[in-house]
Amino acid sequence: MDKHLYDLITKVKVTLEAEPDSIIYGELGAGRSDIEMKDTALQSYLEFLKQFNGARCGAIDLWSFETLSSHQYRIADIRGGPDQWLEIGQILYEPLVINKYSGHIYYCKQDHQEVWTKKDLGDFNHFLCYYVFGLKYEEIVPDVHQDEWYSLLDKINRIG
Repeated sequence: MDKHLYDLITKVKVTLEAEPDSIIYGELGAGRSDIEMKDTALQSYLEFLKQFNGARCGAIDLWSFETLSSHQYRIADIRGGPDQWLEIGQILYEPLVINKYSGHIYYCKQDHQEVWTKKDLGDFNHFLCYYVFGLKYEEIVPDVHQDEWYSLLDKINRIG
């Protein structure tokens, strides 16, 4: 994680901690230093867990290291299964997965015929910078102008 992204996330964390009602829409976990970084494709994601270990960012949830294994049940239904994918969170209750080979993040949606479609959100750092903590949040979350996370991003001048 580069310094700019780390500083941005830290700024958001400090802002959240200063607002008592923020627990409803946002929380960044405390880091977990004992996470090993062996897999290079997942390095950015594992580095995030080492620094912040999970998050609730409006409509986006990122699982903590401790709960990661209990959230893998939907992966079997996605083409490539657990050999190719790791569910790292969710957006509006739909899986957010990382490709174990490329490190790219995908937002998965299931249609009425139970067919999965995936939207590529870039590598993990790009996803954090632009979709979680930036203007592209509005591309994946409907009605953002009524969203408290989006309002927080606006308050700290990340959008607009």
